[in-house]
Amino acid sequence: MAPIELTAYETATLWQHRILKVAWELKFGISSATLMLKLLDLSNNDTAAIALANSVHWAVNGAIQLFGTPFASALSDTVGRKRIWAFGRLTKLVWFMGSLYATSMRQYIVACIVCWGVLDAGTLSVEEAAWADVFGSRPELSSQLKSANSVWSLVAGSMVGPVIGALISTKSSTAGFYVASAMCVVEAGLVLCTTESLKLEERKPFALTKVNPFANIGLLFRNGRGLRRLGISAGLLRAVVTVYSTIEPFRLG
Repeated sequence: MAPIELTAYETATLWQHRILKVAWELKFGISSATLMLKLLDLSNNDTAAIALANSVHWAVNGAIQLFGTPFASALSDTVGRKRIWAFGRLTKLVWFMGSLYATSMRQYIVACIVCWGVLDAGTLSVEEAAWADVFGSRPELSSQLKSANSVWSLVAGSMVGPVIGALISTKSSTAGFYVASAMCVVEAGLVLCTTESLKLEERKPFALTKVNPFANIGLLFRNGRGLRRLGISAGLLRAVVTVYSTIEPFRLG
């Protein structure tokens, strides 16, 4: 396979996204052990209560982000990607601090919903839009680079982060939340330091017609079977992952 030829701008964008992706996964890996300790404490070691909390959390967030994702994406078409993207990174601070100071499962669920559903509002889609601004005209290049980024984030989130989080949690039951919260602030700052991918001449006035999620689904039916199959596959994958995250506490016992 021929080596990938990138311009200086593309190379900088690649590394910016790679560093941010690793930081995102590392943050959740570090907080995972502390988060589980908190859930066990709030539920009095009741795995059924944890599973119920997770199911309510993801179900409500899914309903909110059905409308929030198109809104965040349309807003980024007007004001640029960085501001919305950075805001999304910073909102995780609400989840970590809310979880830290929660004294009941109800308060924990509210913190999750406020962060993921209301404040975050699908801002991850803006990161994808920023990537598409730079590499979208070359889908074969974009897929290769995305694959490489996934390897980096997988190592950070599934291997390095949890180990660090476990070591931290042996010293303190709350330190993981503080570390993850600090990383949220750092991430937001890093996003604001990246190059804005959406040029001024490419920005568009905010249009409410773009915010309707049900109308946007029509894109899948107007652009061929390939895109429709991809959309359905992505939806099914998200459903499977959500179900697994709900029943996982029962498996762990």
